[in-house]
Amino acid sequence: MKRKLARILIVAKDTRLANQISWKVRETFPEIPKILTETKIRNSGDIIKRGLADIFIVGIELSGGYGEDLIQLINELRPDSSIIAFSENEDVADLLNLQIKYENLTCITRSKLLGMLDAPLLRAKKRFDKLDHRRMAFPNLKGRTLVDISEVAYITTSGDDRIHVELYDWTNYTFYFASRKMSMVGFMKEYNKDGDFLRCHASYIVNKRAIESVDKTGTYLVLIMKRQNGDEIQIPISDTYRSRVLSELKGVF
Repeated sequence: MKRKLARILIVAKDTRLANQISWKVRETFPEIPKILTETKIRNSGDIIKRGLADIFIVGIELSGGYGEDLIQLINELRPDSSIIAFSENEDVADLLNLQIKYENLTCITRSKLLGMLDAPLLRAKKRFDKLDHRRMAFPNLKGRTLVDISEVAYITTSGDDRIHVELYDWTNYTFYFASRKMSMVGFMKEYNKDGDFLRCHASYIVNKRAIESVDKTGTYLVLIMKRQNGDEIQIPISDTYRSRVLSELKGVF
């Protein structure tokens, strides 16, 4: 894996186990800068609905049957995603029943989870790679023409039906630039099928996966990545889009 292609959500009842899984994921994909580890269950549904994760690792013993509820929600809203379900109580029968119900599910007991996680993670990554609508063409980009949309950090426009795209190399932690003739509306229609992007201003579209936080006044988004000199990157939120942006990101950041 040469660059970050997916974001991984871990949902577990046991905080210590969730952290162990997180470290195991980092061993498999060391270049992923941010893993969503969720033991405060209330946010997980929002993360799924807003398309902020592509690979899911879910414990099935969450209170009130919430583990299976999350798996069902992922299947309904993110059918191309991969799910790894695990039983913290070693309940093989429940895992087998889930495996029968959901085609894109890999089931592992807790005792085998950390030792057997690499293979399903790599399979999930390969599955994610095959999504053609996640490739963006830049005919004039030096050395390559296709870019995975996870590399699009944010987009600006000067209003001339041409978009200017800030791309981010997740391996070398550096920005590079591309442009092409396309409107902002056209970009959202063609490349936002998985809900990756957010229009926050007449002149700005931002990749949700690149968002670190929203400032307290709701006037700009702070990105995960920083400039080479260490400066924070702030993307403005206009009055026109503020209500929609804050509503969409509520409970996530």
